[in-house]
Amino acid sequence: MNRINQERAGSLQANLDSEISNTAVPKKGKKKGMATELTRIRVKTGEAEDGTPLYKKVNGHTQPELADNIVREYIRNGRIWEFMTPQQVEAMQTTPTVKEYAVRWMEVFKKPKLKETTYVNYSKYINDYIVPSLGDKMLHQITTADIQQMLIQYQHLAKHTLKEVKAILCQMIEFAREEYPTIGGNPCKSKLLFNPSDKVEERKALTLEEAQDIISNLHVLKWEDAMLIAIPMYTGLRRGEVLGLQWEDIDSEKGIINVQRNVTHPGGNQPVITTPKTEAGKRVVPLSEELQKLFDGKKGKGYILGGEKPITLTCFRHAWERITKQIDLHGATLHSLRHTYITLASTETDIKTLQGVAGHSTVTMTMDRYAHTQTNKVLELGRKMDSIYSSDGHGTDTKSNPASA
Repeated sequence: MNRINQERAGSLQANLDSEISNTAVPKKGKKKGMATELTRIRVKTGEAEDGTPLYKKVNGHTQPELADNIVREYIRNGRIWEFMTPQQVEAMQTTPTVKEYAVRWMEVFKKPKLKETTYVNYSKYINDYIVPSLGDKMLHQITTADIQQMLIQYQHLAKHTLKEVKAILCQMIEFAREEYPTIGGNPCKSKLLFNPSDKVEERKALTLEEAQDIISNLHVLKWEDAMLIAIPMYTGLRRGEVLGLQWEDIDSEKGIINVQRNVTHPGGNQPVITTPKTEAGKRVVPLSEELQKLFDGKKGKGYILGGEKPITLTCFRHAWERITKQIDLHGATLHSLRHTYITLASTETDIKTLQGVAGHSTVTMTMDRYAHTQTNKVLELGRKMDSIYSSDGHGTDTKSNPASA
């Protein structure tokens, strides 16, 4: 324990000892399935307008736990300043604001280890949401109520966006607590917090008829533009994975495609080559016969789209504009073409295989996004189970089944 912490602990203990009177009452309690002594005391949390003292009961199974809970109560009610030395108050006052610490946290701790696209996303969440709401507050001043008010302020955003905002703020405070012990607990971890948004960003998949219509019109496009549509529709690759695909990744003999890299444009126009989004992104996907036909006679070197290097963002946008003028994409984006492939594939394979093809890090992620498309399989299973349980193979005869009585 460093000197500041020792001073703080001694000061708090001395003041708490004088504050805790004979109101401590041993009370039977249970912890982890074992009977223990639960000590409950009454502490003063403030005063009413007429000067009447306000009290609250605080519990603890051990003296350290009781002391911690008392300190938390005093912090929550603003009385903690009464128990701090001038030196501790000064240390508290030198704690940086959220905005100040966010800048240093991103540059020192996050930028060296994050992928450029992830760094850009972190910066957007911090600059667009966290700083406008909490930027002027010192880190030790942030309360659970402050965080909840921020979430409510942005409740018009998607539920996933608010989840990311809270997660980044929580991570930032955890780092700050290591550097500034006066911050105390992390209010982001409070169980009182809730996500007020019910808006879910829906990824609209094309219908089978719409997808077939797009595929039937690929021939009117120049070959490179056709590939920009065909690859995600026949493989389910993400945009960056499509742009990062090289000819050497295509294994025609085995009928597979090796997904090994991702291309983004985080700084604007020029492409940046990285690894796939997650470790699960490095995967093998099937090479369909139809896509192989489109590749036949075109194999070269380097990137399938771009040649020696990936295409720029401007080149991508111009290509998309050309495509939308020549054929009807039925409102699809490149991401929804991926979504269409995985949605249609989900009715033809098991969820674990689908996870691998989609490049999701967990089965839960795949289930959350695509399990709803397996309704037909569920209904088919119900019909099969009826047949299995029936005595004649045509259905369950509940009248002749003693178990139904």
